[in-house]
Amino acid sequence: MNKTITFILAFFFAITASAQVSNEDLDVKYASSLLPAGTEVPDMLVDTTINLRLSDMRGHYVVLHFWASWCPDCRKDIPEMEKLDKRYDCFEKKGNEVTFVHISYDGDTARMNRYLSEHALNGYRLCQGRKFHDTETGRLFGVKWIPSMILIDPQGRVALSTVMIDKLKKALNHLDLSKLDPNAPKAVELPEFQGGTDALMNYLVQNVHYPTKAMEMGLQSKVRVSFVVDTLGRISDLKIKENNLSAVRKAPISKLNPEERQRTAKECATLFANEAKRVVRSMPAWKPARSFGKKTKVSFMLPITFRL
Repeated sequence: MNKTITFILAFFFAITASAQVSNEDLDVKYASSLLPAGTEVPDMLVDTTINLRLSDMRGHYVVLHFWASWCPDCRKDIPEMEKLDKRYDCFEKKGNEVTFVHISYDGDTARMNRYLSEHALNGYRLCQGRKFHDTETGRLFGVKWIPSMILIDPQGRVALSTVMIDKLKKALNHLDLSKLDPNAPKAVELPEFQGGTDALMNYLVQNVHYPTKAMEMGLQSKVRVSFVVDTLGRISDLKIKENNLSAVRKAPISKLNPEERQRTAKECATLFANEAKRVVRSMPAWKPARSFGKKTKVSFMLPITFRL
């Protein structure tokens, strides 16, 4: 009887101790060195290619996410960070509420990119090339533990410093959008054909030539072309991402034998792809994309439909 009581008491104590650990506020132990709420954040370079600085993001909410792919606690948080990133980040929503800056303490960019190839983190990604205690960002923001997260308000002050992703989630759920500056440069401005969407549609109507062979065979296609628009609005790096061939009812191609049908379909698919690339390559310069007012190079996807 005594042994049974002892076991029950020990089991109860173990449950109680476990509950105390799970409810522990880890910020007390690990976030005390981070910049406290209300502090004006120091400036830093976020994107060297467009000379974008943290100070350029004033007027918007910004999340600084300090992490590394070698860090077990960081990897544990990544699935939840992906959800937050997808829900709130301006690059995903094309809005202007929150921008995520993921600052990695991996040894090199290649290692970071290998990990991120399987994890969708939008926004800006910086690799520091060494561990946090040897970096300027670690010193500026007081990073002594990862993962760490700092939420910056539109006035450039710390709204929250934490190592607990649940706290960040709660803060993002209760953002005061009235603090956003409506006159601040947009976080995301996509590239635009000169004259806008109507002008682009008119250009395609006037310039796309339906491949003769495909027309004779009764074939149609929807081609998706990806390309890069640089800071001068020039187009480069054209790639065919999709080329969905279809045939009209009673198309002449259906009268061919299976081998001829396959060969003809392949030939016409190439004709559609080449025409889509030709018409995109011949476009006049676009209005370049901007991020926080800075011209930036971006990839763009354009569908071109060939329909009889």
